[in-house]
Amino acid sequence: MKLVKVIVLSGVPGVGKSTIAEKLAKKLNADVVHLSKLVIDNKLYISYDKIRETYVIDEEKVSAKIKELINKCRKKYMVIEGHYGELVPKEYIDFFFVLRLNPLILYERLKERKWPERKIKENVAAEILAVPTANAISVLGGNKVCEIEVTNKGIEEVVNEILDSIREGACPSKHFIDWTLLLDYKLMDKFLRNPIS
Repeated sequence: MKLVKVIVLSGVPGVGKSTIAEKLAKKLNADVVHLSKLVIDNKLYISYDKIRETYVIDEEKVSAKIKELINKCRKKYMVIEGHYGELVPKEYIDFFFVLRLNPLILYERLKERKWPERKIKENVAAEILAVPTANAISVLGGNKVCEIEVTNKGIEEVVNEILDSIREGACPSKHFIDWTLLLDYKLMDKFLRNPIS
């Protein structure tokens, strides 16, 4: 029987998951799991995709390892962050938050990290199309998934928004973010047309 409350933070790379997870875990005195680090440290991948410059993860092994960590946890909370948060077994998830960032700001952040243009475009396209949200909803259903808009917000503000949601047991907003309503179609075309070519 699971005693720990599991909080998942998901979203595309560059939205602030790791930083926010660390701050949230500190406030809750929680264990924190960084999925990308977990995958690499435990070799929970099948191969390395040189074109996309990313590991192809073994979803079953990742899921099994997460279950193991949750069952071993002796704290009241565990924060799990990663862009494939939907791999956390749904029966273990108490709260699932997808962090969303304006795609133009995301583009600049990933550029500052000196990522290859095709990888930047792939991730910006995923943000525009709400891929992490869609993945989470496909596993958990729409009622368990909360989006948190992080654009122009400080870390403390985002963490407090998450804490309020946990206390209230409800999402801060019932609406999902749709970047297509805010972005110029020519700009979207730049990211959505052949993002990985």
